[in-house]
Amino acid sequence: MKYILVLCIFLLLIITIQEYTGLRAENNKKPKHPASYYIKEGNNFFSNRKFKEAIDAYTEAIKQEPTARYLMKRAEVYQLSGEYEFALNDIHSILKVENENKRAQRLNIKLSLLLGKFKEAFDFVTPLKSTYSEEYKNVKNAYEMMNKLNNAYGAWDNINNPKDCVNLAQELLVTASESFELRIIRIRCGLASRSFSVVSSEVKKIFKLHPSNTEVLALYGEYLYQLGVVDQAKDTLGRCLQTDPDNKYCMATWKRIKKAERMIIKAQIKEDEKKYGDAIRMYEKYLVFVKDAHVYNEHDIMLKVCKLHVTARTVSEGLKACDRLIEIGESEVTKSTIADAHFEKVELYILEDDLDGARDELNKAEGILEGANQRVQELRQKLHRLERMASRKDYYKILGVSRSATKRDIKNAFRKLTRKHHPDRVQDPEKKKKAEKKFQEINEAYELLKDDEKRRRFDNGEDPNDPHGGQQGGFHNAHFQGGGFPFNFHFGGGGQGGFPF
Repeated sequence: MKYILVLCIFLLLIITIQEYTGLRAENNKKPKHPASYYIKEGNNFFSNRKFKEAIDAYTEAIKQEPTARYLMKRAEVYQLSGEYEFALNDIHSILKVENENKRAQRLNIKLSLLLGKFKEAFDFVTPLKSTYSEEYKNVKNAYEMMNKLNNAYGAWDNINNPKDCVNLAQELLVTASESFELRIIRIRCGLASRSFSVVSSEVKKIFKLHPSNTEVLALYGEYLYQLGVVDQAKDTLGRCLQTDPDNKYCMATWKRIKKAERMIIKAQIKEDEKKYGDAIRMYEKYLVFVKDAHVYNEHDIMLKVCKLHVTARTVSEGLKACDRLIEIGESEVTKSTIADAHFEKVELYILEDDLDGARDELNKAEGILEGANQRVQELRQKLHRLERMASRKDYYKILGVSRSATKRDIKNAFRKLTRKHHPDRVQDPEKKKKAEKKFQEINEAYELLKDDEKRRRFDNGEDPNDPHGGQQGGFHNAHFQGGGFPFNFHFGGGGQGGFPF
């Protein structure tokens, strides 16, 4: 009995404590001050431009009395703070209880336009167009323009009309300057139309504001890729794919980078093996790929192909390759790159023995560069030496081949001529002497032209078989030594935490 009594007292004590605690908690929930106090406090903060503190104070007042007046105060501070979404949410709350509040109606239209919510603005203002005729006109124009933009845009990975898309998005951003969606569309279309002046500052700004947003990471990664900053592009896309491994936009750009890397490496291997024809074909295949993939370094590759045609002595194809680059024009290609293409055409015309054509191309390059530089001077010296060599022995003419002849062409011509002019085939002593001299010239020409270094020197205006031939200017065309193309690709070697595949 004694134990039962103790137990009852214990239970009664627990109940008393719980009730007391609950009562205190209830009392603690009650605000320390009335809503009017927080409104006054918020007004003071607002006067001193302490917007964050003002919002906190108005929020305390709204918790007690969620009136339209208090919500409007907070909405206006949100607007001044640049927190337009929060401001619009408060306006929506006001209109739920006071749907004819004119001030809230006007702010709803204004903020919806500012944030690019054109359909919501149009649906809201259409029933009120007699009251807000001017606002209705502006909203209707923006809504119709947004529909045009959607048609021009199409989809992220299949943009219908990139240039129209850029222009429409830019025009709409005048009205909807706080629209994140419009800025994303404008950047995407700018990249698709290769309008780097449009997107450069914009993409950096939006990346700084939203460094973890996967849409932004996808855009910034593609922007870097198009600029040819491949390691940074891979790092950015890697961060995107670590956040969202299934993000199809980041994955698509990542795969394009990896495919481009493989294509370039294969072409470079062929070039190192001096299989220039194969290297040219692989680089040209790469150019077809990057035309669709929107890669900015394609002009460098086009110039590389132009140079390789000189090395491979494929004149006709080389002239076409150089012209394709030149025809793009200075609006997209640097002056130095276009001048380099003209320099390569000089070399190609020399291979054709067309010194007048070579001189014309050299003049064009000098005009683009607005004066002579070292390369111009070197090529002028080369042309001068070649003109002086016109009266000397021409080993190409001896074998009956052009300067663009391949090693196989030279070997075949040599075999044909040695069979035709072999001294053993002639019996008459006088004719035999002439045949021996001719046979010696054929051998001399073949020995020189089959040797890459001697042939290079001869093409450069020297005669390696003439003991005095190398003493005229001492110029060596270093530009083509070793297959020469001074171009660095930035593929591979990322080392910055790229996405592991």
